[in-house]
Amino acid sequence: FSRLGDVKTAFPDNIEGSFTNDYTLKTNKEKARYIKVKAKNYGVCPEWHLGSGGVTWIFVDEIEIDCDEK
Repeated sequence: FSRLGDVKTAFPDNIEGSFTNDYTLKTNKEKARYIKVKAKNYGVCPEWHLGSGGVTWIFVDEIEIDCDEK
């Protein structure tokens, strides 16, 4: 695998409930046979959270790869 880049999240850590974000990484790579995506969770739930002290979770519903053919 060749590393293409990182996408950083930019949301406050005091949000409760579920939410959806879209992320985009543009690249100059023309061909790929496989794509590997790594996501890192927040860690431990903050004190104010209902799950305080427990681990956080990431749920991924869908990954879309848009290949503009030239």
